Amino acid sequence: MKFIDYLKDKKYLILFYIIHMTFIYAVVFLDTSNQMFSSNLAYMFFVATSMFIIYLGVGFLRRKAYYRDFEKLKEGNNNNWVIHLPKEQSIEDKIYHKLITKQDEVWRKENTLYSEKAKEDLEF
Repeated sequence: MKFIDYLKDKKYLILFYIIHMTFIYAVVFLDTSNQMFSSNLAYMFFVATSMFIIYLGVGFLRRKAYYRDFEKLKEGNNNNWVIHLPKEQSIEDKIYHKLITKQDEVWRKENTLYSEKAKEDLEF
């Protein structure tokens, strides 16, 4: 996973942050009763933006490790890869893991039925 891909995935969060900070800046800047120093305003935005960038960076590193584990599964020759899925990091991941596990069980049952049917056909 590339950082650009991660940012594309988080585009609505970034857009929300920009709109939110613009609104705060407009309210503080246009309020005549509360004259805030421009240096305090700049400091406030610097701290908020720094915290947001750190949040994005840590989230990217966590997801990158998660996707790296998937790449290892893809490159491996293990036929039973479903039990080796990486630990979920979100509710969305948990739902996907359940769906994958359920589909794997269905495929295994169907495969067993076809194998038994083929064995019966050979014996007959």
